[in-house]
Amino acid sequence: MKNKITVKNLVLLGLLIALNIVLTRLLSIPLSPTIRLSFGFIAIALMGYLFGPWQAALGAALGDMIGCMLFLPGQGFAIGITLSVAVSGIIYGLFFHKKKVHILRVIAAQVATFVVCTLFLTTLALSLLMGKGFLVLLVERAIANLLILPVYCGVLFAVLMSLKGYLKTTALVQE
Repeated sequence: MKNKITVKNLVLLGLLIALNIVLTRLLSIPLSPTIRLSFGFIAIALMGYLFGPWQAALGAALGDMIGCMLFLPGQGFAIGITLSVAVSGIIYGLFFHKKKVHILRVIAAQVATFVVCTLFLTTLALSLLMGKGFLVLLVERAIANLLILPVYCGVLFAVLMSLKGYLKTTALVQE
């Protein structure tokens, strides 16, 4: 059964896009010019959980583009980074939409987004944007993000488990 586009779904998707922008742009901590500690992935994972891969990809891409327009005026957005966050929406949607939440699924989803999006796509985009060597950035980003990965897994699991009951009672999710 396909997701229906309802006013409630559009409003919820819009709220998750706004949450993504706040968590990514306002509440992130830069660790280096190419690495930041950010919890924007939570909103993208919730989009995937609630709406599936394609709507999560669209929401993630819109969140990135709107965030760039609001917080980087005149600079535009980097299509490579936008593609990376859209792919993360697809991955979260594939792992979580209409599926039971358990720790192994969360770890697998985080590792998949880590390898495909963080290590490959975002590093490639940053390499092209900054004119730095891909392998140099890859090593730096891999080490830092491997240290952050367990924290991201724990946070995402806690959020999904705590919201699961609420989302069921409001008829936003049927498991």
